[in-house]
Amino acid sequence: MSYPAKPSAEPCVTTFDEFVQLADYSLMDTLDADPDATVDGDDHRARQVFSGHFVPVTPTPLAEPEYVAHSSTFLRNLG
Repeated sequence: MSYPAKPSAEPCVTTFDEFVQLADYSLMDTLDADPDATVDGDDHRARQVFSGHFVPVTPTPLAEPEYVAHSSTFLRNLG
């Protein structure tokens, strides 16, 4: 005997823009940045952080990124 599938309570995300709207970064609001971090985010040196939870840094672009995997929906969003 089979039963009909129950509707999902989770929203169906089909675009990256929809994902961004659902992303929850509230954890960052509860953490303290290292007060010794640089203002410009150019703080990529490895060091121990004594008074904070993280060091905010600017991202470093990859020289030669490789594409590994995708979903068909994600690939359509990339064009």
